[in-house]
Amino acid sequence: MSWGNHHRKSWGTKVIDTLDHRSVVGGVICEALRARYGELKHAPKRLAALTGTTPRTAENWLAGQCAPQVAQLVELMAADPGIEEVVMELVRSRREIRSA
Repeated sequence: MSWGNHHRKSWGTKVIDTLDHRSVVGGVICEALRARYGELKHAPKRLAALTGTTPRTAENWLAGQCAPQVAQLVELMAADPGIEEVVMELVRSRREIRSA
């Protein structure tokens, strides 16, 4: 494995680009957060309260600079069925890609 391909994983004959997948998933989740919470007054504070994180971290999510970590994402999914649906759609999409 070369340095340039350290983010690629192979299962049988399938090669999955995990770095690209992470950036797509993070972008989709951040976009869903912006769509749901971006226009709300004090959105970062509301997201921080839902996830047990800081408002600055939530601002970063809304700006698309980073995505929530797993524990924070689970809290968001538990609190907001719309976010849960976005994540589950990502899971369904990945399953389709893997089974192709």
